Amino acid sequence: MSCGFGTVMRLVALKYRFKVAFFLSRKLKRLIKLTTAYKEQIDYRLDDIDSISLAFFLSAMTKAGTLFEPVYTVRGIEKLRSVLSANAGTLMVGVHGQLHGVLVRHLVDSGYTPIVIHAEEKYPVAGTKKKIRAIVPDRHMLLGAQSILKAGHLLMALIDLKKELKGRSIEMQTPAGPVYIATPIFRVASYCNANLLFFRISTMKNEIVISIDSPSSANEATDESYALEFINFLNTNQN
Repeated sequence: MSCGFGTVMRLVALKYRFKVAFFLSRKLKRLIKLTTAYKEQIDYRLDDIDSISLAFFLSAMTKAGTLFEPVYTVRGIEKLRSVLSANAGTLMVGVHGQLHGVLVRHLVDSGYTPIVIHAEEKYPVAGTKKKIRAIVPDRHMLLGAQSILKAGHLLMALIDLKKELKGRSIEMQTPAGPVYIATPIFRVASYCNANLLFFRISTMKNEIVISIDSPSSANEATDESYALEFINFLNTNQN
Protein backbone atom coordinates (compact mmCIF):
# COMPACT_ATOMS: atom_id res chain seq x y z
CA MET A 1 0.00 0.00 0.00
CA SER A 2 2.66 2.56 1.06
CA CYS A 3 4.90 2.00 -1.95
CA GLY A 4 2.02 2.29 -4.38
CA PHE A 5 0.72 5.44 -2.75
CA GLY A 6 4.13 7.10 -2.84
CA THR A 7 4.47 6.46 -6.56
CA VAL A 8 0.90 7.43 -7.47
CA MET A 9 1.34 10.77 -5.69
CA ARG A 10 3.72 11.85 -8.46
CA LEU A 11 0.58 12.44 -10.53
CA VAL A 12 -0.50 15.14 -8.08
CA ALA A 13 0.92 18.66 -8.47
CA LEU A 14 3.79 19.29 -6.04
CA LYS A 15 1.99 22.07 -4.16
CA TYR A 16 -0.97 19.79 -3.36
CA ARG A 17 0.85 16.59 -2.35
CA PHE A 18 1.16 17.39 1.34
CA LYS A 19 -2.48 18.52 1.54
CA VAL A 20 -3.64 15.29 -0.11
CA ALA A 21 -1.50 13.19 2.24
CA PHE A 22 -2.86 15.09 5.25
CA PHE A 23 -6.46 14.59 4.10
CA LEU A 24 -5.97 10.86 3.48
CA SER A 25 -4.19 10.41 6.80
CA ARG A 26 -7.34 11.59 8.57
CA LYS A 27 -9.77 9.57 6.44
CA LEU A 28 -7.81 6.29 6.56
CA LYS A 29 -6.81 6.17 10.24
CA ARG A 30 -8.71 2.95 10.84
CA LEU A 31 -6.78 1.26 8.05
CA ILE A 32 -3.45 2.55 9.37
CA LYS A 33 -4.23 1.02 12.76
CA LEU A 34 -4.03 -2.41 11.11
CA THR A 35 -0.45 -1.92 9.93
CA THR A 36 2.67 -3.25 11.61
CA ALA A 37 4.15 0.26 11.56
CA TYR A 38 1.30 1.54 13.70
CA LYS A 39 1.57 -1.31 16.20
CA GLU A 40 5.31 -0.80 16.59
CA GLN A 41 5.08 2.97 16.97
CA ILE A 42 2.17 3.09 19.40
CA ASP A 43 4.24 0.99 21.83
CA TYR A 44 6.41 4.06 22.45
CA ARG A 45 3.32 5.64 24.09
CA LEU A 46 4.21 9.22 23.13
CA ASP A 47 2.74 9.34 19.63
CA ASP A 48 -0.90 9.44 18.54
CA ILE A 49 -2.83 8.01 15.62
CA ASP A 50 -3.03 11.36 13.78
CA SER A 51 0.75 11.75 13.73
CA ILE A 52 1.43 8.09 12.95
CA SER A 53 -1.08 8.08 10.12
CA LEU A 54 0.31 11.25 8.53
CA ALA A 55 3.88 9.97 8.87
CA PHE A 56 2.85 6.76 7.09
CA PHE A 57 1.88 8.69 3.96
CA LEU A 58 4.79 11.14 4.09
CA SER A 59 7.25 8.29 4.52
CA ALA A 60 5.70 6.46 1.57
CA MET A 61 6.32 9.46 -0.67
CA THR A 62 9.88 9.92 0.58
CA LYS A 63 10.73 6.26 -0.01
CA ALA A 64 9.28 6.45 -3.53
CA GLY A 65 11.32 9.55 -4.31
CA THR A 66 8.19 11.68 -4.60
CA LEU A 67 8.88 15.28 -3.62
CA PHE A 68 6.55 17.25 -1.35
CA GLU A 69 6.54 20.49 0.65
CA PRO A 70 5.44 19.96 4.27
CA VAL A 71 3.30 22.62 5.95
CA TYR A 72 4.40 23.29 9.51
CA THR A 73 4.83 25.90 12.23
CA VAL A 74 7.93 26.11 14.43
CA ARG A 75 7.28 27.28 17.97
CA GLY A 76 10.53 28.50 19.48
CA ILE A 77 12.18 29.27 16.14
CA GLU A 78 14.07 32.29 17.54
CA LYS A 79 15.59 30.14 20.26
CA LEU A 80 16.54 27.56 17.64
CA ARG A 81 18.23 30.18 15.46
CA SER A 82 20.02 31.73 18.43
CA VAL A 83 21.47 28.43 19.63
CA LEU A 84 22.47 27.23 16.17
CA SER A 85 24.21 30.52 15.39
CA ALA A 86 26.64 30.00 18.29
CA ASN A 87 29.04 27.84 16.24
CA ALA A 88 29.19 25.23 19.00
CA GLY A 89 28.20 21.61 19.22
CA THR A 90 24.45 21.27 19.73
CA LEU A 91 22.40 18.31 20.91
CA MET A 92 18.70 18.23 20.02
CA VAL A 93 16.71 15.59 21.90
CA GLY A 94 13.21 14.37 21.20
CA VAL A 95 11.10 11.22 21.41
CA HIS A 96 10.16 8.53 18.88
CA GLY A 97 7.42 10.49 17.17
CA GLN A 98 7.05 9.51 13.53
CA LEU A 99 7.09 13.09 12.29
CA HIS A 100 10.57 14.08 13.50
CA GLY A 101 11.71 13.85 9.89
CA VAL A 102 9.86 17.11 9.23
CA LEU A 103 12.17 18.87 11.70
CA VAL A 104 15.16 17.38 9.87
CA ARG A 105 13.69 18.77 6.64
CA HIS A 106 13.30 22.22 8.23
CA LEU A 107 16.91 22.21 9.41
CA VAL A 108 18.25 21.13 6.02
CA ASP A 109 16.11 23.71 4.19
CA SER A 110 17.44 26.35 6.60
CA GLY A 111 21.03 25.57 5.68
CA TYR A 112 22.03 23.40 8.65
CA THR A 113 23.61 19.95 8.44
CA PRO A 114 22.18 17.79 11.23
CA ILE A 115 23.52 14.35 12.02
CA VAL A 116 20.96 11.88 13.36
CA ILE A 117 21.08 8.67 15.35
CA HIS A 118 19.41 6.20 12.99
CA ALA A 119 19.30 2.49 12.14
CA GLU A 120 21.18 3.10 8.87
CA GLU A 121 24.23 5.23 8.04
CA LYS A 122 22.23 7.53 5.78
CA TYR A 123 18.98 9.23 6.75
CA PRO A 124 16.50 10.24 4.00
CA VAL A 125 15.32 13.84 4.26
CA ALA A 126 11.50 13.95 4.10
CA GLY A 127 10.04 15.03 0.78
CA THR A 128 13.43 15.26 -0.98
CA LYS A 129 15.95 12.92 -2.58
CA LYS A 130 18.67 14.01 -0.16
CA LYS A 131 20.24 11.87 2.53
CA ILE A 132 22.25 13.06 5.52
CA ARG A 133 24.81 11.40 7.76
CA ALA A 134 23.66 9.21 10.61
CA ILE A 135 25.34 7.24 13.36
CA VAL A 136 24.03 3.75 13.97
CA PRO A 137 23.04 2.83 17.56
CA ASP A 138 25.61 0.42 19.00
CA ARG A 139 27.87 0.13 22.04
CA HIS A 140 30.13 2.86 20.64
CA MET A 141 27.29 5.29 19.98
CA LEU A 142 28.03 7.65 22.89
CA LEU A 143 31.67 7.91 21.82
CA GLY A 144 30.45 8.76 18.33
CA ALA A 145 28.10 11.38 19.78
CA GLN A 146 30.96 12.85 21.78
CA SER A 147 33.13 13.19 18.68
CA ILE A 148 30.32 14.87 16.75
CA LEU A 149 29.56 17.39 19.49
CA LYS A 150 33.24 18.10 20.16
CA ALA A 151 33.64 18.90 16.46
CA GLY A 152 30.88 21.52 16.74
CA HIS A 153 28.20 19.65 14.79
CA LEU A 154 24.43 19.42 15.32
CA LEU A 155 23.30 16.01 16.59
CA MET A 156 19.70 14.81 16.91
CA ALA A 157 18.77 11.96 19.25
CA LEU A 158 15.50 10.26 20.24
CA ILE A 159 15.91 9.30 23.89
CA ASP A 160 12.68 7.62 25.02
CA LEU A 161 12.86 3.92 25.87
CA LYS A 162 10.26 1.18 26.15
CA LYS A 163 12.10 -0.46 29.04
CA GLU A 164 13.92 0.93 32.05
CA LEU A 165 17.71 1.16 32.13
CA LYS A 166 18.51 1.05 35.84
CA GLY A 167 20.59 4.02 36.84
CA ARG A 168 20.50 5.37 33.30
CA SER A 169 16.88 6.42 32.79
CA ILE A 170 14.09 8.44 34.39
CA GLU A 171 10.49 7.24 34.39
CA MET A 172 7.79 9.36 32.77
CA GLN A 173 4.13 8.56 33.33
CA THR A 174 1.74 8.73 30.37
CA PRO A 175 -1.95 7.74 30.04
CA ALA A 176 -0.79 4.62 28.19
CA GLY A 177 1.74 3.63 30.85
CA PRO A 178 5.33 4.46 31.82
CA VAL A 179 7.99 5.64 29.38
CA TYR A 180 11.66 5.90 30.23
CA ILE A 181 13.93 8.80 29.27
CA ALA A 182 17.58 7.83 28.79
CA THR A 183 20.04 10.10 30.62
CA PRO A 184 23.59 9.23 29.37
CA ILE A 185 23.40 11.50 26.31
CA PHE A 186 22.98 14.50 28.63
CA ARG A 187 26.28 13.63 30.31
CA VAL A 188 27.97 13.54 26.92
CA ALA A 189 26.54 16.96 26.03
CA SER A 190 27.75 18.43 29.35
CA TYR A 191 31.22 16.93 28.89
CA CYS A 192 31.44 18.51 25.42
CA ASN A 193 30.05 21.87 26.62
CA ALA A 194 27.42 21.46 23.90
CA ASN A 195 24.23 23.47 23.62
CA LEU A 196 21.04 21.57 24.37
CA LEU A 197 17.61 21.84 22.76
CA PHE A 198 14.38 19.89 23.29
CA PHE A 199 11.88 19.21 20.52
CA ARG A 200 8.47 17.61 20.09
CA ILE A 201 6.32 17.33 16.99
CA SER A 202 2.55 17.00 16.72
CA THR A 203 -0.31 17.72 14.34
CA MET A 204 -2.92 20.44 14.66
CA LYS A 205 -5.70 21.28 12.21
CA ASN A 206 -4.06 21.10 8.77
CA GLU A 207 -0.41 21.44 9.67
CA ILE A 208 2.45 20.03 11.70
CA VAL A 209 3.59 21.84 14.84
CA ILE A 210 7.26 21.67 15.85
CA SER A 211 7.87 22.81 19.44
CA ILE A 212 11.43 23.69 20.48
CA ASP A 213 12.86 24.92 23.79
CA SER A 214 16.08 24.87 25.80
CA PRO A 215 16.56 23.83 29.41
CA SER A 216 16.72 26.46 32.12
CA SER A 217 19.24 24.41 34.12
CA ALA A 218 22.40 26.27 35.05
CA ASN A 219 25.96 24.99 35.48
CA GLU A 220 24.99 22.71 38.37
CA ALA A 221 22.60 20.66 36.21
CA THR A 222 22.86 16.87 36.26
CA ASP A 223 21.79 14.19 33.80
CA GLU A 224 18.70 13.62 35.93
CA SER A 225 17.75 17.29 36.15
CA TYR A 226 18.02 17.66 32.37
CA ALA A 227 15.85 14.57 31.93
CA LEU A 228 13.24 15.95 34.33
CA GLU A 229 13.19 19.26 32.45
CA PHE A 230 12.76 17.35 29.22
CA ILE A 231 9.82 15.42 30.69
CA ASN A 232 8.23 18.71 31.77
CA PHE A 233 8.73 20.04 28.23
CA LEU A 234 7.03 16.94 26.77
CA ASN A 235 4.08 17.29 29.14
CA THR A 236 3.73 20.97 28.30
CA ASN A 237 3.79 20.29 24.56
CA GLN A 238 1.47 17.30 24.32
CA ASN A 239 -0.33 16.43 21.07
